Amino acid sequence: MAEILAVVSGIAGLLTLTIEVHKASARYILGVQNASRTVRQFLTELNALTRVLLDLSDVVDQLSDSSAFAGRPMSTLEALKASGKCYAELEDLLRKLNDRAASTSFKSSMKSLTWPLSEHKTKVTMELVRRNLDSFRAALQIDNLIIGNQTLNVVQGLDRYHKESKSREILDWLSTSNMQCKQDDIYAKHQENTGEWFLKETAFIDWLEKKDSVPVLWCPGRPAGSGKSVMTSMVVRYVRERFADDDVAVACFYCDYKDHDRQTTGDLVAALVKQLACRPSQLPWQVVDLYERLIDESGRPGLKELESVLIALCKKPRKTFLLIDALDEFSNRNERRHFFSLLQELEKASVRVFLTSRSNHEDINERLQQAASIEIVASENDVKMYLEQKMEENEAFTKRLTPRLKKAVVDVISERASGM
Repeated sequence: MAEILAVVSGIAGLLTLTIEVHKASARYILGVQNASRTVRQFLTELNALTRVLLDLSDVVDQLSDSSAFAGRPMSTLEALKASGKCYAELEDLLRKLNDRAASTSFKSSMKSLTWPLSEHKTKVTMELVRRNLDSFRAALQIDNLIIGNQTLNVVQGLDRYHKESKSREILDWLSTSNMQCKQDDIYAKHQENTGEWFLKETAFIDWLEKKDSVPVLWCPGRPAGSGKSVMTSMVVRYVRERFADDDVAVACFYCDYKDHDRQTTGDLVAALVKQLACRPSQLPWQVVDLYERLIDESGRPGLKELESVLIALCKKPRKTFLLIDALDEFSNRNERRHFFSLLQELEKASVRVFLTSRSNHEDINERLQQAASIEIVASENDVKMYLEQKMEENEAFTKRLTPRLKKAVVDVISERASGM
């Protein structure tokens, strides 16, 4: 801010002086019949300097601070610092012109009809004004360019903000679910180093890596407590990390028995589309078009429209992974029938689909009998690690146990857990 004030003050001082010298010089030229060509040229240079200083003043007025100059001095300020000699010469000339104009004696009146500087001194002063004029013109171009870039950056920043705000509005219209939050909440329950057996399963590695493998991996589990949701969250995280540097899209959906009313195939597809649409730097045109066609009518996209957008987005990256947990928690069989119809289209598009469900639903078992499969169970080793960690966290309890008794507790519970 201090730099801006120095520039404003410097320009104002030099501009005022230049205007006064110009006025006094003009009065001299009007008062004599044969003013020299050099004096007239000098007046032209003063006029040009006045215009440039006015332009610089306008440019500086646009600045609220000097941050646009990234720590280096403004060119205008540097030019002002170098104008000290010019300022002194103009100030001296103005004093002489004013002294002559103010004199009342006949001799002084006759003297006022002569220019106060010699021809040589006038040329030297004019050259000094011209050099400063060139410096200020260069400063004006440089500072104007920098300020123009700052203005462009501000405009682009505002435009980016409005676009991002609009994108959030469209995505929230598409689906109010926040599956990333759900993913984080579930993964927080994952016990470190557990579940690693699953990532080493041949069926999982083939599904993950081989293009010609079965695109659907179904992971059934026991009715409750086998860790299907936590395992899904672990796989989601693993796939994202595995392909972090590749053109790969990953989206997930967690069905929940507590949310039956809003758990339809349409909700699932909308949530998946929302996640896939977040991936590029700007929203896919298919999503924007869907929004613009329906928002004025306060309408919602139908299942077929959502499915069409989902298939289109799945074809964009090199590979797409969709991970859906607890398929059996859909509100009814009819919704699952809609989903299986969509699954067929996803398979045709070579989308990698990961599914978990309980193993006691006939329609699910029948439809997924051709899918690759891994049963989700809590392995004995995982149960042991989980128990040992929990016992370590409860110091008051473990202090009462001898190492032998502690081992016995872990062994008995893990043996009787039976995959739960």
